[in-house]
Amino acid sequence: MKPSVSSSVIASIIFSSALLTACGGGGSSDNNTSKPATPTPPEITLPDKPVVPPAVKPTEPERPTVKPVEPLVKTDIEKKAEGLRVGLAVDNFLSLQRQACGIGGYTYDDKLAEISYKHSNYLSYLFSSVNLGGVNSHQEDTYQNYEHLSGPKNPFFTGVTFKDRMSASNYSQLNYSSSENIVQRTENSLGGIRPTPEDVGISMAKGLLSAPYHLRTLVDPNFVKSGSNVSIYTPSGNDPKTNFGYILTSTGASKDNTDTVKLSGITTYPCAATTDTNTALYNESPNPTKGTGRNLRTDPIGQPIHVKMWSAKTIKISNIKFTDVARKIDMPVEVIDYNNDPYKNTNYQLPDNEAFIMPITDSLNSCEVGTRKNCGLYGNSKYSVSFDVMVDNKELQKKSFTFSTGNVNY
Repeated sequence: MKPSVSSSVIASIIFSSALLTACGGGGSSDNNTSKPATPTPPEITLPDKPVVPPAVKPTEPERPTVKPVEPLVKTDIEKKAEGLRVGLAVDNFLSLQRQACGIGGYTYDDKLAEISYKHSNYLSYLFSSVNLGGVNSHQEDTYQNYEHLSGPKNPFFTGVTFKDRMSASNYSQLNYSSSENIVQRTENSLGGIRPTPEDVGISMAKGLLSAPYHLRTLVDPNFVKSGSNVSIYTPSGNDPKTNFGYILTSTGASKDNTDTVKLSGITTYPCAATTDTNTALYNESPNPTKGTGRNLRTDPIGQPIHVKMWSAKTIKISNIKFTDVARKIDMPVEVIDYNNDPYKNTNYQLPDNEAFIMPITDSLNSCEVGTRKNCGLYGNSKYSVSFDVMVDNKELQKKSFTFSTGNVNY
């Protein structure tokens, strides 16, 4: 049993990821219609002669009492259908992003979608009843004082760990690699304007693609199957008319009994065909800026670049130029590779043929509302990226492309 955890407000957006390796390896964690009856016509009786009512003095009519419109309450079946529908929109979006960069699209897997549905609803069932801090979103632990909401007593419980949940679905009997990516988000719509669930789901997916350690699993060509779900709920203690919580769980897997897919050349995301990315990263677990002293919530970085060369044993990136095309601003960058990997000797360690390029945006005035200045890259802008890659310490290759951001994300 976990120790008691203190109450706290859920952060606006939280990312976390988990990965399982092939052959059931160890897991790690920080993704009857019925025809309606025809109504019977009313019976009408008419008098023999018209009746003239006596004249009366008109009176002031009473003002009707106007009651606020109560939100429609969806059934469990409707909620599940909505969550899976939004999850499918997320899968389609991610699949198109992969295809545009030559990685290959996803095949929708309803068993993976069911795994995602149960886990995202496990979390939303918990968070709709109580605000908890210190919850590992990849675990279905039992929490002291909340045993009736967590662990096996939660109606959506399927296993404490990601590996347990995959085993319960019989996926552990296959030769596979699998991943779980999770985003939590809360919104307040006091102005009465609320985005569609599909828009929220795709916005969360863009967030995953701006978070390096989530990005690298989402653009891995070996993960060819995907099933996602978005659970929509009212966070504990909030008004269901104006406050909304969303939990996206995206589960991916490789094909069973297949060799590792190795793409040719240098692959990147974003790539030349990528448009409408996020401008900034405000948090991720694991934290890509670990050990630097940077607080991403107050000092975000721009949309990172994932670089990999599948045919190489090692790559070393140099001579990087990351330029705002319209403003002619050269961005300073930081690189994470096998030399300075903050997660060396952990499950998140980068292989020697993979790296991240992270634009540092501290000097930009990219926010379009509010008083803060740094909101990552500028919105709706083109950025050219070029760099050299030393392959296996003997061959120098060059890579360049231009991508564009979407609206500024806060």
